[in-house]
Amino acid sequence: IRGRFSLRADSIVTQGARFSVLSASAVNDDSTWLVRLGTSPDDRPGGETSGSVSLRADTVAIAIDSLLVRIPGSELELQRPTRIRFDTSGTIVVDTVELRGTRGALLQLAGVVRDTGAIAVSLTVSNVPVPFAGTRGMGDSVKTRVDAQVSVGGTAREPLATLRSRVRLIEADSVSLDSIIGEVTHERGTTRLKVTAHGENRGLFLVQATGPTALSLSPFKAELPDDSITGEIAIDSLYLPSVTRLIPGIHASAGVL
Repeated sequence: IRGRFSLRADSIVTQGARFSVLSASAVNDDSTWLVRLGTSPDDRPGGETSGSVSLRADTVAIAIDSLLVRIPGSELELQRPTRIRFDTSGTIVVDTVELRGTRGALLQLAGVVRDTGAIAVSLTVSNVPVPFAGTRGMGDSVKTRVDAQVSVGGTAREPLATLRSRVRLIEADSVSLDSIIGEVTHERGTTRLKVTAHGENRGLFLVQATGPTALSLSPFKAELPDDSITGEIAIDSLYLPSVTRLIPGIHASAGVL
């Protein structure tokens, strides 16, 4: 099978982004498609990538030769070509995907997921800027930088998972929060959650919860059984406008919890 495909669209608007130009092209030679995707250099979010998709027997191989992701506050660029492979047995293999950007921004992903046998997936995010749309949309956004570490092990039917993250608020003098820290662990059918918010050199908010969770990756399932959840909530002089500033659709002009 041989062929050529190209597409260009101008002024695409979605709920969370706007692209002034979106282009795609693909050239097929036997069992391999050479693919290029891109947006305008002025679009943020936006970016461009080139690579190939190969179909051989029971395997789909995706080769990413170049990737540039543009987001407000940074540009993340693929450091070396990488490969992602799928096969009909349910195995997914992701070679190390490493994106680096300005001010030490880093996103790194690698892992193996299969229907049977051990799995191992890791995701590292460091100093990546993420804008939170405020109550009046992106024009009222709050700048943040995110650090996160995710690891998944065990098996697809009984995964073990750990998530640790920290969101730091940048240039947000009107918000009394400095950072939000979250930790989630899942092991042997039990999930534990802890979220804390800090500001003005003290803890402002704490949520802890432990409960049963039926989690599986093959087949995918995430359910909360009809059982009790234990935990606690502690709030110490949390200024409500600081919280609602981060939640679109909700606005508070005053109030303290």
